[in-house]
Amino acid sequence: PQGVVEDIRLAWGSVGPTVVACTEAEDLIRGNPLKPETLEEAANLVRESVTPIDDVRAGAEYRRIATGNLLLRLILHRPSTP
Repeated sequence: PQGVVEDIRLAWGSVGPTVVACTEAEDLIRGNPLKPETLEEAANLVRESVTPIDDVRAGAEYRRIATGNLLLRLILHRPSTP
């Protein structure tokens, strides 16, 4: 169906010892329309999956929040359907 996410891959850097993927968030989004409610739930899953550290550039809590917020930006920048 039109407007449904067919496939998605998500990965974040600088929020764990290696690049972090969140398959739970991918599974939640895949097969569904890109809606704010779905992305909010997926953003929470992502925030729970990362293990950032505090350092001179940013605190762990800030990085955790920013990680989820990057996912929420998808709803603002999604391509329009023809």
